[in-house]
Amino acid sequence: MDKKTNSLNDLTFYKTHPSPCPYLPDRLETKVLTNLNLPDSEYIYSGLLQAGFRRSQHIAYKAFCENCTACQSIRVLVDRFMPSKTQKRIIKRNHTLYRKIKPPHLTHTHYKLYQTYINTRHAGEEMANMTFKDIQAMVENTNIDTVIVEYYDHETQKLCGWVLTDLTPYGPSMVYSVFDPTYTKESLGIYVILNHIELAIDLGVPYLFLGYWVKECQKMMYKTHFKPYELHINHKWVQFQ
Repeated sequence: MDKKTNSLNDLTFYKTHPSPCPYLPDRLETKVLTNLNLPDSEYIYSGLLQAGFRRSQHIAYKAFCENCTACQSIRVLVDRFMPSKTQKRIIKRNHTLYRKIKPPHLTHTHYKLYQTYINTRHAGEEMANMTFKDIQAMVENTNIDTVIVEYYDHETQKLCGWVLTDLTPYGPSMVYSVFDPTYTKESLGIYVILNHIELAIDLGVPYLFLGYWVKECQKMMYKTHFKPYELHINHKWVQFQ
């Protein structure tokens, strides 16, 4: 890992060596990283999120690939969001679900659901090999305002989904989502985003951050169904309807 530069607020950034891209198999990925383990981490992270960065534990990172700009951060303008007919049906189908917001503490119930989800939806991928301690580190190694947003079924009292979410002055940032893959007709993956839009509105913040969007990655197409949204392109946010 090569030291890259120092920026405002005395942050030090590092550039990683190229590695296989997790989104586009024919390309290599390079990231720029900085440490969030600082006294003013909340303020720093909020600024970096506005600049298109993501978070993993105490590290903020952003794609920094030579000759490739496919990874673009995406956020929903929540105060202008209007659900489509399909999204309204998804909300209606999930009317028995309710939300709980918990501290970032991983339980064995969380991990069991994670295993079910990952082995059904992402079998063979790198995260399928993550142990309880690996996921625990992902959830609990944070020094910013991070929560687990849980979703339960009123009828069965069953945990059917959870989301690792960062709460910032600009809006929630969905770090990682897990849901019960047997709820296929309920479209839980879409529902938890719709519910996070509602959470952002309740919190009085302008955006919901959905991570990266890669046009050529079919698995990410759903992210542009929440309109209007903005993509971080050439160091600025560009709006799409």
